Amino acid sequence: MTTPDPANFESLLSLAKVKPSAAISFLRQRSAITTDRYGELEAEAHAKAFTSAGMTETRMLNQVHEALLRAQGEGTGFDVFQKRFLKIAQEHAWQPRNPFGVKDAVSKRAFLIYQTNISTAFSAGKWARLNTPEAIEMYPWFRYRHHACAHPRLLHESWDGIILPRDDPFWDTHWAPNGWHCHCTVEAVSRRDMRKNNWTVSESPKVEWVEVRNPATGKMVKTPKGIDLGFAYNPGKVWQAEEQRRAEKAVKPLVSVGGIPKATVPAPVLQEAQKQQIEELLEVKSGTAEAGRLAEPAQELLQEFDKETHEIAVQRGLAEQRAPEWDGSVHLTAETLNKERLHHSELGKDEFLALPQILAEPKALVSVNETAAGVGVGVIGLVGKQYYYAVVRLQEGAEAAKLMTYHVLNEKDRLRLLRRGALWEKPVEEAGSEPHG
Repeated sequence: MTTPDPANFESLLSLAKVKPSAAISFLRQRSAITTDRYGELEAEAHAKAFTSAGMTETRMLNQVHEALLRAQGEGTGFDVFQKRFLKIAQEHAWQPRNPFGVKDAVSKRAFLIYQTNISTAFSAGKWARLNTPEAIEMYPWFRYRHHACAHPRLLHESWDGIILPRDDPFWDTHWAPNGWHCHCTVEAVSRRDMRKNNWTVSESPKVEWVEVRNPATGKMVKTPKGIDLGFAYNPGKVWQAEEQRRAEKAVKPLVSVGGIPKATVPAPVLQEAQKQQIEELLEVKSGTAEAGRLAEPAQELLQEFDKETHEIAVQRGLAEQRAPEWDGSVHLTAETLNKERLHHSELGKDEFLALPQILAEPKALVSVNETAAGVGVGVIGLVGKQYYYAVVRLQEGAEAAKLMTYHVLNEKDRLRLLRRGALWEKPVEEAGSEPHG
């Protein structure tokens, strides 16, 4: 089978009229799940998971996931993604299954991963865009579109032009893409479109379910005729439902512990409550947890930086005088947690649960550049024999600081950070004997 032209695929995406941010949001919320073969996951699970058949190493899967996000975030498209993918595959000595001896199998897998994930992400983003209250009122119908390609699926061609109400069950299973290398799309139809084109609402096609053998599990499963295994679902609808579920269970920052205002709770008890919040955030992946409370030296530095920045803003007429109200709390959002887990595969549950201790008992504080996210400080912490690095920022008028960056720190980088801008170090007599690696 001929590999579709990436340039043609990119041009089709431009017709989707979906903001890249929506597609990126869909891609980012998917968790990496290693599978030996694609069909190991049920269809709807693919809307919640990022996976690729034969990638059984979590670190590699996370790297590919990050490469996809960067391709969309930077707007570089397939060519740059392919270069990064080939480098990742080489690093892990990875080859896809290739029983038929296909030439350039790794490059072809790169395009398949890119096309399937990006088209599904844009499809989900389109569903979200077309299901706002305003869009629901403006566009009562959806229209299936089949786009010309070298090897068209006859059933997909037969669906071209079908116009159905937005709540027709057909869209639950036939919201494009509907298979590997599928170029079909769905467009919204307004009342004006119907009048202008003299269109009429179609009769809802009878969905014929067929039994096929799942090559990954060997089990017989049902799928609509004409829909490739694993594609009989509406990615945007599943994503929307998942986002709603997460919103309902979203973690909210601590106000009290056991009914006692957190300001009066002993530090060890508060840290345990903070760990519980982080653990809940890892599970729910929605909301904001209290990651810890900064040690006094770090609080004083941030407040001083914040005061200087605020005074300059007041002098320039950009802000009014105000008294800072901050108790040293540091918040961790689900977005930051997901980003750091994606970029730093070494971060697991235990590493995140170490945050309250790292923030409360830093070994050193280093300077970081001021950004629109606020004044900041770099925190170097030690747990066991491992160093960690966290960047905390305090924004103008905020009631809590935010954790922006967090990762494992090696000895070389630790020394580099200290040389570049050490602001405070725990005295040696207090720190005791420390490891150097």
